[in-house]
Amino acid sequence: MRLTHGGAVWLMVVVTLMWGTAGVVTRHLVQAHSFEITFWRSLFTMLALLVILPLWRGRAVCSQLRSGGRALWISGVC
Repeated sequence: MRLTHGGAVWLMVVVTLMWGTAGVVTRHLVQAHSFEITFWRSLFTMLALLVILPLWRGRAVCSQLRSGGRALWISGVC
């Protein structure tokens, strides 16, 4: 994937915001249990992939996921 100048600048701003808020989130993890941490990490990963994959691969990613087979869905559940 090739980024335009504007896309690269946008990506740098988003990554900076993500790193900047990571400290706040990490401070709250001291009180969280391991299941809670795993749950929230998985939820946000899923949400990010639902946004990022269609942007990178186009709308065809939905049909590719549907026809991915049993191994894809088993690994996704795990």
